[in-house]
Amino acid sequence: MSTMGGGIEATSKFIELIKDQFDGEIPTEEQFIDLYNDTETWNKLKTEAKIKGATIALIDNFGGSV
Repeated sequence: MSTMGGGIEATSKFIELIKDQFDGEIPTEEQFIDLYNDTETWNKLKTEAKIKGATIALIDNFGGSV
């Protein structure tokens, strides 16, 4: 269960970070492709989202075992 929560949180954070790149708006297809092709920014966003998801999963897992 904690892994699922972490995955959902990582996905949610990733979408939030993408929208933040476009001032809170959903990007157009062309804007999204440009963002995807900017590997440095894309990897930074993925890393931030993974860290958030892993943190939530770890806390949920620890809390569930107590």
